[in-house]
Amino acid sequence: YQRRVRGAGRIGRSHLTHLLRLQEEGELDLKYIVEPFAPARESVKEVVPSSVQIVASFEDVPDSANIQGVFICSPTDCHKANIFTAAKRKWQIFCEKPIGFTREEIKECFDETVKQGVMLQAGWNRRYDPESVRLVKLFEHDKPLTVSLIARDYPVPPDDALIRLGHLIDDFCIHDINMALWLMDGQVPEYVLSLIHISEPTRL
Repeated sequence: YQRRVRGAGRIGRSHLTHLLRLQEEGELDLKYIVEPFAPARESVKEVVPSSVQIVASFEDVPDSANIQGVFICSPTDCHKANIFTAAKRKWQIFCEKPIGFTREEIKECFDETVKQGVMLQAGWNRRYDPESVRLVKLFEHDKPLTVSLIARDYPVPPDDALIRLGHLIDDFCIHDINMALWLMDGQVPEYVLSLIHISEPTRL
């Protein structure tokens, strides 16, 4: 199964570690890494085999490469453009959360992939985590339920990343929101209380 990765930043590196392990096990064939920033392209060369080509844009990936799927690990403000480009090239798509900044933008992305006949999967990794699955099975969904979650993001992303990723709740707490809905079996909560402590307020 031939794949490519779009983005070699912090989250891209995280996915790359797992993809390289799968490649060693023969589960996939990683062909390309697309990274527009030259310093990131240079640094990622140190961790990938020479068979993986590192390029600057989608246009550098020829149709003859026979790519079947793509992992989009770019900043949120690039997701829509990357999804539309990948969908038009008929690549199956895994995209880091959130898909977009607004409901309308997210719907446009899913509508486009349906139109192009390809899959779009959002990166809800906790739904595949064994401990999370075990926890969900312990709950009885027919009883009143109060869910309390504590989230943190460390180390703090660089300032330029914070600007491009979106709001703290949209990007950093979205896994916890999804986890809460999963624990409640998809029920819409009656109310939500959210408290945020920022250790470095001068950076925001």
